[in-house]
Amino acid sequence: MRYIRVLLGVGLILALIGCGEDQEPATTGTLEVNSTPAGADIFLIHVTDTLTGYKTNHVFKELEEGECTIRLTLSGHVPWDTSITLEAGDTVTINVTLHQIEVGALRWRYKASGDVSCAPAVGSDGTIYFGSLDDSLYALDTTGNLVWSYTAGSSIESSPAVGSDGAIYFGSYDNCFYALTSTGNLKWKLATSDNVTSSPAVGSDGTVYFCGRSREPIGNEWRNYLYAINGANGSIKWGYKSDAEASGSPAIGADGTIYFGAKDS
Repeated sequence: MRYIRVLLGVGLILALIGCGEDQEPATTGTLEVNSTPAGADIFLIHVTDTLTGYKTNHVFKELEEGECTIRLTLSGHVPWDTSITLEAGDTVTINVTLHQIEVGALRWRYKASGDVSCAPAVGSDGTIYFGSLDDSLYALDTTGNLVWSYTAGSSIESSPAVGSDGAIYFGSYDNCFYALTSTGNLKWKLATSDNVTSSPAVGSDGTVYFCGRSREPIGNEWRNYLYAINGANGSIKWGYKSDAEASGSPAIGADGTIYFGAKDS
């Protein structure tokens, strides 16, 4: 029994010594995010913009200390965000009232340097593209901030179209049809003989269709065409000659049929 008591005594001493050792200082805090109404998606921007996968109301435990931005999004409501500094060991509670978006209310507007007479196109990432009579094609983000602009040789009345690879296609009054990359760089351009006001349509295979005019090399006569363009390199795949000018925009059916109108009624 004495041997057992000695072992127990040693164990007790070791336990007491262990309790006396220095511990690492805390580096995390607690963040509670509540909203009215609840159910908003929570984004935490610590290093990158991250969708947490959680919805309000939620408590984040052991969140690393430092500056942090919280963004809340809920369908039909105005997005909300704020920045905080979370200290180690602290608990920060955020209570937010999310306001409904007023139907028909102006969210933002962007002023170009010239009139805008074409319809915009929206990319899969929400980027908005439109042309202007100031010769520029603009790319805006969803809050109306300029991402980039590209200057063509003349006015742009052709509404742009966006391909599955993010390329943007449009025509200009400089007698050219353009393809830009999603970052605003020229991919290729195709010279025609007349202004290109037709808005293009993009097929599932990447073929780009638009209406335009060209002068024949012999006789110098005008010919009206529906063009089919290889979206990858701008080469002409084929052209269909119509009996009259066709300046409208073609449409593509589910079976690949292309539909367009012309000024021969």
